[in-house]
Amino acid sequence: MSMILVRSKSIIRDFLSQFFSLSIICTTSILPLIIAASPSIAQTESSRSIQNGESQSFVISLQAGQFVRIIVQQQGIDLVVTLMSPDGKEIANSDSPNEDDGAEVISAIAAVSGDYKLVVRPLDPKSSGKFSFTIEDLRVAKDSDRKYIAAETAFMEATKINDGKSENQQQAIAKYLEALPVFRSEGRTYWEALTIKSIGDIYSDLEKYSESLTYKQQTLPLFTKLGDVKQVGRMLNNIGKTYEKLGDLRTAISFYEQTIAARKSIRDPLGEGITFHNLGYAYDTIGQPKAALEFYQQALNIWREIKNRKEEGSTLRNIGAVYRKLSEYGQALSYYQQALVINQEVGDRRNEGNTLNSIGLLYVNLGQPTKAIDFLQRSLAIAQLRKDLRAQSSIFSNIGLAYKRLNALDKALQFYFQAFKLAQDTGDLGSQSVTLNNLASIALEEKKYDDAIDYFQTALQVVRKVGDRITEATILGNIGLVYNETGKKSLAFANYQQSLQLDRQAGNRRGESIVLSNMGSLMAAQEKFELAIYFYKLSVNVRESIRKDIRNLSREDQSAFKQSVADVYRGLASILLEQGRVMEALQVLDLLKVQELQDYLQDVKGNEVTAQGIELLPQEQTLSKFIADIASQSTTLNDELDGLRKLAKLNDTQRLRITGIEKIQVESSQKIASLFDSSNVKAIENDLRQNAIADNLKLSSYKSLQERLKGLVQTAKFPQKTALFYPLILDDRLELVLFTLDAPPVHRTVKVGRQELEKAIANFRSDLQDASSFDVKDSSKKLYQWMIQPIAADLQKAQIQTIIYAPDGQLRYIPLAALYDGKQWLIESYAINHITAINLFRLGSQALSQPSVIAAAFSNGKYEFNVGDQKFVFLGLPFAGKEVEDLSTILPNTTKLLNSAFQRNTITDISQNYNIIHLATHASFVSGRPEESFILLGNGDRLSLRELQNLKFPNIDLVVLSACQTALGGVVGGGEEILGFGYQMQRTGAKAAIASLWTVSDGGTQVLMDIFYGELHKEQFSKVESLRQAQIAMIRNSKSEFNHPYYWSAFILIGNGF
Repeated sequence: MSMILVRSKSIIRDFLSQFFSLSIICTTSILPLIIAASPSIAQTESSRSIQNGESQSFVISLQAGQFVRIIVQQQGIDLVVTLMSPDGKEIANSDSPNEDDGAEVISAIAAVSGDYKLVVRPLDPKSSGKFSFTIEDLRVAKDSDRKYIAAETAFMEATKINDGKSENQQQAIAKYLEALPVFRSEGRTYWEALTIKSIGDIYSDLEKYSESLTYKQQTLPLFTKLGDVKQVGRMLNNIGKTYEKLGDLRTAISFYEQTIAARKSIRDPLGEGITFHNLGYAYDTIGQPKAALEFYQQALNIWREIKNRKEEGSTLRNIGAVYRKLSEYGQALSYYQQALVINQEVGDRRNEGNTLNSIGLLYVNLGQPTKAIDFLQRSLAIAQLRKDLRAQSSIFSNIGLAYKRLNALDKALQFYFQAFKLAQDTGDLGSQSVTLNNLASIALEEKKYDDAIDYFQTALQVVRKVGDRITEATILGNIGLVYNETGKKSLAFANYQQSLQLDRQAGNRRGESIVLSNMGSLMAAQEKFELAIYFYKLSVNVRESIRKDIRNLSREDQSAFKQSVADVYRGLASILLEQGRVMEALQVLDLLKVQELQDYLQDVKGNEVTAQGIELLPQEQTLSKFIADIASQSTTLNDELDGLRKLAKLNDTQRLRITGIEKIQVESSQKIASLFDSSNVKAIENDLRQNAIADNLKLSSYKSLQERLKGLVQTAKFPQKTALFYPLILDDRLELVLFTLDAPPVHRTVKVGRQELEKAIANFRSDLQDASSFDVKDSSKKLYQWMIQPIAADLQKAQIQTIIYAPDGQLRYIPLAALYDGKQWLIESYAINHITAINLFRLGSQALSQPSVIAAAFSNGKYEFNVGDQKFVFLGLPFAGKEVEDLSTILPNTTKLLNSAFQRNTITDISQNYNIIHLATHASFVSGRPEESFILLGNGDRLSLRELQNLKFPNIDLVVLSACQTALGGVVGGGEEILGFGYQMQRTGAKAAIASLWTVSDGGTQVLMDIFYGELHKEQFSKVESLRQAQIAMIRNSKSEFNHPYYWSAFILIGNGF
């Protein structure tokens, strides 16, 4: 910490008058004159510049036995000052622990008469600044001078040996304590204060914060006496930081606020920035993220204004930490990455390690523990090199958390115990509370409930001393889990409710969503399904708000997050369907599909429908009001409680008030818990059981969807009776939801587990891709019996002609059209129109105008390249050229582009005259990043799925990709890449797209496309019906070699084919 010597005007005036008197005597006597070696100076205070590592020397003539005290005042540069004897030996040296402000002092008694040399040089050769130089005392030496010089020498020796090593630091303290009584007896207040401060700083370095605080508090009255406002500000900040290290954040904030007032009074931007940063950290730690971000932003503005890159990096990292706690993970990662670049750029190893630790913790939160451990181990290496015990404690705790996520509990415990020991050794209450919570969570998993409760209760006591509301909320929620596991349901709910209130107050949405989900699980376990649905819905709606803020994460990062919340969505949909609340279930499923798209593509924008989450029924809204009324008294006291906890010192009345408020909050949570056994809530439950199914038909989402389907039928050029079909794959069953016009939604349950279903999907896809296979009808019929047979009568009753299909999971890799009922394929009865999600589907009629086509093909050549870890080799498609030629014959208004003429700009800059784009080329959609899925152009260039989002096709009715492939090498995921292609096409403005699920033989593709465009040209059918007619024609042509579903069923239409 920098120090500066600021004297009162009277002290400076008295000192200068003494010096000028001495100067006059010197001109007329044999007393020594000060003679500058270069340049010349008078015996007066003067300001000089020094830069580029230069040293400046001054000759001082002294007589044997004279005492001299020389003061060099530093002005923005840290200097080393040395006094050399006439024979060139060093007799005194000064490099005080005050960095680039304050004074360097040389005191000496001349052993011999002669010319002594004062040498001034920068500590850092690259630095520059100014200094002033004054002789404070020049006279015959006294005995007391020798004692003073001994004290000054001890001070300088202490400063020199204070190199960060524990044993040397103890020696330095002894040297400082040797000098301290002399400075006091001589009335050297500044040096007394600086010595005491230095001892306090060493104790901080040794992480002995109580001892440090004792010394630092002694400096305040001394610097105040000196009128040194800058040092007063620094010490206030230092004391606040020490209280922070001791875990007393409220007192720390009080000192930081005093610091800001002091530093603003003298316009100290560096000091202000440091304290704003410290305030941000303190408010973040006690669970007030909005206040934290405000203070951090003020600090960041200062760092950028004064171009302090090191501190900018530190503050950016801490802003990232706040966003991580708020579950705004994209924002968090962005700030962390900015910070890491700066840390490495300026060589700030300490903060580089801290940032790596933060990124590691972020990946733990995102469900990527292996990736997290990599960052955490890098952080640990830096902390160990620096011997930073507090940092090591934090990192050990986070590594333990990562191993817990990997279910390596023994390793997790090993790291947790290391973390806790270091937290105890350093007196770090915050780390103690976090580690105790983590130890308890393992005890809970191992069903050691007594141990878990002991750990949690101890952690709760510690964290309340710290004032960290987010951690307190987490611990209360975990105590609720223990009580739930041990059958103490009321106690469990009361703890959940306390946790929920704290999370909401702190803005911790991730914690809020978790505890709401736990409340739902608690109610489900008691078979209070209406209440379980209520809490799960609240949880999902909070998670929807989080989704908006993880948009900027990489696909891998978001996917891991999605996997960690998918169970809640599917679980809620499962309960809703079991209760017959089909429309609400449909809302949940649609939100999950939107999230899958967002996970894959990163920047999927919702709309006014998705932003609303899941509607609460009127009964559920009434329940929310009951809870809010009870919680209101407790909630209104939160600000008062915060204010009391901020006070540095509490009187008995204030302590009693805090206890009273905490009691009210506990009682409020208990009242809410007991509310669910009250007659009012039981009446709501009964009302929901009796009326929720009927109320589902009153939901605005139900009415809106009915109106949209009705509008589609009424405005279509080729009207079709339409049904919306949503399957849902659960671990133990398959759920089917069918939505038709002017009828309640239909729900059917099929008793087939996920593993059995996915095995059947794999077998069916394998049979489909083998044109010689006679087993395809058997594997197809099995899936028909599970997926279509249960709703076949409903489809027939509604006289459905087109199914709007939103497949789930691995169902996206197979064509619904190729399901076989024992007599015919499904496509022979219904047209199949795929969609991404109903709330992203443009349901209006999309009548195709007179076709005008741009047709491009890769028919000749060979291209080899790697994408990600996969190697691709593509040959030209021989029939692709004929495919394009035939197309131009069927639709004369066609522009052909073959091979090298088929370039990026010919696709990206399409004239408004065209309304169909036909691409007869390879395209691969892989279960990976959007950048790894691509369309191959004729000149060898590639257009990635990511790049599609930047294209603008507002006048395009249809995009056709006739040679796509998915699930390369048998690698399947959740089909998001297929979903993503459909959405990206929709995003360009194109109305619909046709793509293949596997690469069909050239000849088969050519035949299907010829028939399809022929039907389209007749203008008798919609796009989706034209595709169906082409597929039926291939099926029923008994003389054709292309009637196997391998040739015709691969092609699906996504978007609006009406």
